Amino acid sequence: MSKNPDPPDRVGDLSPERRAILMRMLRDRTARSEEAGSIPRRPAGDPPPLSFAQHRLWFLDRLAPGAPTYNMARAVRLRGRLDRQALGRALDEIIRRHEILRTTFVETPVRPVQIIAPTLAISVPVVECGALPADRQAAEIGRRAAEVARRPFDLARGPLVRVVVLRLADDDQVLVLTMHHIVGDGWSIGLFDRELAVLYSAFSCGRPSPLPEPAIQYADFAHWQRLWLQGDEPQRLLEFWRARLQGAPPVLGLPLDRPRPPAPTYGGGRVGFVVPADRTLRLKELARGENATPFMVLLATFQALLGRLTGQDDLCVGTPVAGRTRLETEPLIGVFVNTLVLRADLSGDPTFAEHLRRVRRAALESLARQDLPFEKIVEALRPGRDPSVHPLFQAMFVLQDGAPDAPALPGLQAESVDFEIGSTPFDLTLIVSEQDGAMEAVLEYSTDLFDRSSIERMARQFEVLLEAFLADPARRPSAIPLPGLAEASRPARDPGGGTVA
Repeated sequence: MSKNPDPPDRVGDLSPERRAILMRMLRDRTARSEEAGSIPRRPAGDPPPLSFAQHRLWFLDRLAPGAPTYNMARAVRLRGRLDRQALGRALDEIIRRHEILRTTFVETPVRPVQIIAPTLAISVPVVECGALPADRQAAEIGRRAAEVARRPFDLARGPLVRVVVLRLADDDQVLVLTMHHIVGDGWSIGLFDRELAVLYSAFSCGRPSPLPEPAIQYADFAHWQRLWLQGDEPQRLLEFWRARLQGAPPVLGLPLDRPRPPAPTYGGGRVGFVVPADRTLRLKELARGENATPFMVLLATFQALLGRLTGQDDLCVGTPVAGRTRLETEPLIGVFVNTLVLRADLSGDPTFAEHLRRVRRAALESLARQDLPFEKIVEALRPGRDPSVHPLFQAMFVLQDGAPDAPALPGLQAESVDFEIGSTPFDLTLIVSEQDGAMEAVLEYSTDLFDRSSIERMARQFEVLLEAFLADPARRPSAIPLPGLAEASRPARDPGGGTVA
């Protein structure tokens, strides 16, 4: 299920050093925006091009049409009398406000383009679920929400957003929102929630929309991005990334339970575990003491684990950034999220503390150069074209601010519903979010490659490494005994990378 809402306001919790870094980044961002000028409206005439992120998603859909890998979904249980007329009006208004939700994607002899419909009214089907036994209600709601979320999208025909109501009783229903990643990202889901709450509140009370009109649309950004990439700054950024990733190993050699299939199914599973509140507090204290962040401590631990599992002292991990470094993009629905490739240097058998310092330096240098689209880096480095292997990295690390709040709809008690779509584009993803002082972690994995038992073992190994890190940063990750590591390390090589049991 997609998350990534707006980050909370935590400036007051920052150390003086981190607050100074934040203020410097904000000043730099303002200066860049003023120097580059605002994003203008695109010229009328030809259909707008795809952004670079959209182009990659369009290409991937051509390889596996209708696959749910890039379906993003959100489910909210609403207890109380739902005003379906107000809900329908609110959804129509959101779609009117955001052109991207009325957009489809077609191929022309020159390139794929965006086709924006002047209007679009989506129906909101109601699925009668009837009374569900209390002991299996949550599981059944999750199953039905996942069933709705997995339904394929046709990028050429659309619509690429849908809303379904699962009706449990007259005053109990689940609202399932699904959109294709080519028209939105995690930030967009949070923005959709907020606009829905504002508009439903207004329309249910007979008031007009209080929301201001967007100054620009996503297609304006896509047109501007193509022009911006012809300038000098993107070339400087590309030089950095070319130097940073030159010679990096193309495949992460994780121990696999079966050979990598030539045509991946993108089936995914999840294993959850918790970093308790006392350990989370120690993690934050360690980060402050090392002038780092919890993100850096967790990433360093994950990279150290991957190094132990693969035997590699040079490896790459992807991590997402919101990609909204320009103020005018913040109120837009669309796919702005970008991916940074963070290369780990475990050479010389470093201590935890030294490894963290290397991670901190690499993360700060990469974040300062986050504006270049990941797709441009792939295009420049030209890694081997293998549809079974994600380019440049196969493991992802995601730190979220927490589970998104359910939209506050008047007269309704709202509660987020957790469920799994059961699909992943990566070999392995570690997702961490803070909840009530503790950290809830999930290892999402490719079922093409791994058995659940192997990922459960990885989760235990991560916990052991993290505890050792917090207890004594002067120790070396290589010296920490890890449960089950002997049976996880096999000599047989998979042609697509990794070792095979």
